[in-house]
Amino acid sequence: MDNPLDIDWEASDNGEAQSPSRNQPAQAAYSIPVEIYSSDILSVDIQGIDWSQMTMTRDEYRTTRLRDYEGNYTNLTPHPRRLIKRSCAAVIPGSNYYSFRYTKVPRRIPIIHFQLRNLMWATSKNHVYYAADSAVLAWNPILKRSSTVLDMRVYGLDHIRISTMCAKLGFLMIGGFNGEFAVQRLHHDMNWDHGNLSSASSTAGCHTSAPTRQTPSWAQARSGFITTSYNGITNHIEIEETRAGRINAIVSSNDEYTRILDFEQLRVVSAFKFPWAVNCTTLSIDKRMLCVVGDDRDTLITDAQNGEVLATLTGHSDYSFACAWSPCGRVVATGNQDKTCRLYDVRSMSQPFCMLRGRLSAIRSIRFSDDGKFMAMAEAADFVHIFDMSRLQEILHEGHHLNLYANTSPRPSQFAHTYAQRTDVEEEVEEENDDDDDDDEGEEEEEAPGIMDFFGEISGMSFSPGDGEQFYIGNAHESYGCILEYERTRPTIGNLDSVLI
Repeated sequence: MDNPLDIDWEASDNGEAQSPSRNQPAQAAYSIPVEIYSSDILSVDIQGIDWSQMTMTRDEYRTTRLRDYEGNYTNLTPHPRRLIKRSCAAVIPGSNYYSFRYTKVPRRIPIIHFQLRNLMWATSKNHVYYAADSAVLAWNPILKRSSTVLDMRVYGLDHIRISTMCAKLGFLMIGGFNGEFAVQRLHHDMNWDHGNLSSASSTAGCHTSAPTRQTPSWAQARSGFITTSYNGITNHIEIEETRAGRINAIVSSNDEYTRILDFEQLRVVSAFKFPWAVNCTTLSIDKRMLCVVGDDRDTLITDAQNGEVLATLTGHSDYSFACAWSPCGRVVATGNQDKTCRLYDVRSMSQPFCMLRGRLSAIRSIRFSDDGKFMAMAEAADFVHIFDMSRLQEILHEGHHLNLYANTSPRPSQFAHTYAQRTDVEEEVEEENDDDDDDDEGEEEEEAPGIMDFFGEISGMSFSPGDGEQFYIGNAHESYGCILEYERTRPTIGNLDSVLI
């Protein structure tokens, strides 16, 4: 049966996403609505795909996709798939937490590096920043239109290929393949009039780039090099406020460094060397610790001031590309190419207290809502999982480990997960049906209703800040790419019990 939709991404030796394979069958010229609202999904799906006009049904295509997807890149093999599957937590019924609201097709958010998926950030309900070719744009969900925020061509920086970005605390920063960066203020009440804008540290040179046309001083971008290493891909950027109240960027690079860039001085003020390429670094809520993941199975917890290793988190079987701290400060989550997300209690980090499993591919991004109620984990393609964290404090207080056996309801929720343990019955069924470690690779699983299910590589995702009322997903599909908008739904009397489980 012909594949009506799929786009295969090929990885070159330098890890850059290439054009879709020309061997793929051409898509038919189906009519796609420009805008899709929740009321439209009876006739089309959330990406505007009319499956009645396709050569197979959506369910048939999903089955094919799960079986044949070749984009799950791994560095270390083989993975203990059967053990991973058995160790991961199941989910129990919950409430309808987020529902689809709107998208406009096509609005593709391109991926430059196939392992780096942090190209979207929401700074308010009115501003969702995302990367495009030689620019960063802001989508306004209220006005339903985009505007250019950072045009690289204006500053003569169109040679920079954006590998990652962050928009937070009034700043926008992008990183490139050769150690380049550009920083721009997002608010007119901020100026660049202070600080040494051309100073340099021993590991980086920072320079200004004058715009080629008149731009307000507060909106002018500043650029430079976070590193001049030949292996200086910028893998991740996190913008945070220090304990002293300064705004810094925590930059993770492929040259095995995590660097702290001071925005006031626009210079590197700290640089921590690690034994492997650093793919993601995030700051704890109390500003005292860093979680560092990279081209290694282990995760490091270090002192945020001097980089001293405080703890080593073990358990993953491949390289990690995502990590995040819960707003309560008690939990750190890691995402790995072994298709799992692992949650660790900072008071006892010898082993994860919970393991969560993806369906299709590596866990490339993790986000917590600011209010701490939800955690989202994005796979490389097709699936974003949102978990209800309402039981987290209870679990931590009682010392439960969610990968231990206990009774649980057999059915997950409709849109978002809550945690549960695997049952002995589930283990017995798996013993009978799982004779080989490779048997579950690409298997078709029953649809977990807590999964946001679509088609295409995921560029990024973001909760709206504060209450997390909105949730956005960037899709890089060649034909059906878009920004998928979801909104939080409130519990009704009929489902209050499921919220309190």
